Amino acid sequence: MKTQKIEKERWTEYFDHLSNVTDPYKITIEVIGLSLGDQIAAENVDFNGISYDGEDEVITVHAGSLGNMV
Repeated sequence: MKTQKIEKERWTEYFDHLSNVTDPYKITIEVIGLSLGDQIAAENVDFNGISYDGEDEVITVHAGSLGNMV
């Protein structure tokens, strides 16, 4: 698989497009932190999309009833 760099100013457009063209599928979200180690936040949930808030510089993965911010 080829790696492609997407410039930050295009993230909103890219994630909006990605959210609209992906087929429904299940995902697992794993959270990693020094103080808590590796934790599963959600397992086998529906992927509903991904978005970028340029003002707060936050990427959010929408899955099941969750919205996990990165």
